[in-house]
Amino acid sequence: MSIVVPTYNRLHLLDTTLTALTRQTADVTTWEVIVADDGSTDDVEQLVARWRSTINVALVRRERDGHRPAAARNLGARSATVEWLLFLDCGVALARDALQNLIENLEEGAVVLGAVDGYDPDHSESSRPEASARDPRTHALGDSRVSMDFLRVPWAYAWSLLLALPTSVFRQEGGFDERFEGWGMEDIDLGYRVHRRGARFVWDPAVKGIDHPHERNTVQNLLSNRRNQLRFLRHHWTKEAELFVYARRNWLDLEQTFRDYAEFQWVQASEAPDHGLAKSYMAAAESLDGVPTSTLAISPSCPSELLEYGWTVLDPHHREFTTADLDLYGVCTPWEDKHFGVAFVGSGARRGPAGYYPAVLAEARRIATIVVENAED
Repeated sequence: MSIVVPTYNRLHLLDTTLTALTRQTADVTTWEVIVADDGSTDDVEQLVARWRSTINVALVRRERDGHRPAAARNLGARSATVEWLLFLDCGVALARDALQNLIENLEEGAVVLGAVDGYDPDHSESSRPEASARDPRTHALGDSRVSMDFLRVPWAYAWSLLLALPTSVFRQEGGFDERFEGWGMEDIDLGYRVHRRGARFVWDPAVKGIDHPHERNTVQNLLSNRRNQLRFLRHHWTKEAELFVYARRNWLDLEQTFRDYAEFQWVQASEAPDHGLAKSYMAAAESLDGVPTSTLAISPSCPSELLEYGWTVLDPHHREFTTADLDLYGVCTPWEDKHFGVAFVGSGARRGPAGYYPAVLAEARRIATIVVENAED
C-alpha cells in the first residue's frame, strides 16, 4: 500500500498524520508513505527526515503554481511502487487499526472509501481527544462495511481525504485531472471516471480517521468549489452530472433527487397568451406521417396549451443564462431512448452559451424517433 499525503505549509498537521501512521497495527513492511509537497516554504524536509527511521516515508516536491492539490496527489502517485494507492489528507490521523482493516479486506478492482470524523470549526480545540462531528456520509451509508452497488452515483461520495484504489485503475484514468484548481471536485471527478469504467465502490467505516482542526477560508472554498463544479459539468455533460451540480437539495439527498427526477414529468411551460404558437406546433405534427401520440416540444416559449393535447413541454432555459454560472439544467432528461415519437426543437433553444443548442439537439435525437428543428416559437 502506497499512502500519498499531499501537503502545503502545514507542518503541525503533517506531523499529526505521520505520528498516527507510526502507531498502526499493520505490518510496517506492507506499506509506504509518500509525502507530496505542493511547494511549501516551511521545513517539510526536516520533518519527513525525522520519521524515516520509524516508517518507510519519502518526500517528493513540486514548484508552487497556485493551489493545485490534484497535481500534488498525482506527483505522489507517480512515485508509488506497489499495487494499491491510499490518498490521505494532511491532518487526518488514522485509527490504529485503520490500515490493517483496509489491507485485510481489499477487493480486486474496488474503490474503498474510509470514514473521517472531524471537528466543529467553531469548537476545534486541538486538545480535545474525540471528534465532534461524524462523517456525514455515515448517515447515508451506515456504520458497517457495505458495497455501494445499490447507489446510482457512488462517485458522489468519493472524497480523497481517505480513499484507496488499485494503482492500475488510477493510472488507466490518468490520475486526478489537474485542470481543477483550488478546493473541491477533483476527487469527485476521478470517482466519476473510474465508475464509468466499471469500478465498484465500497464504504468501509472500519477504515477510520479523524480530521484535525485547521484554518479554513470558507468563502474562498465555496467559490472555488462552485467553479470546479461547473468545470466538472463541462467535462461530463450527462444527466447525473447535471443533477449533482444543480438539482441536489443536499448532497446526502442526491439519491432521492434521482428518484424524484426520474418520476417527474417535466411540464415547465411559458404562459404564452398567443395560442397561434400551439396551432403551429400542432399543424407541424399533423404534417408528419405516422407520428406516434407521444410528442415533445422543446422551446423557451412553448405555450402551455399544448399540455391540453397530451404533449410534454420542456423549457430548456430553467433560469437566466450568465457567463459566470451557465445553467445547463434541462439538457439531459430522464426519458429512455426513443421515448417520444417526435420532438419539436424551437429556434429559441438556440439562445444561450456556445455549445448549448447542439447538446439540446443531441438529447432530443436520443429521446425521440423524429426531431424537427427550428420549430416556430
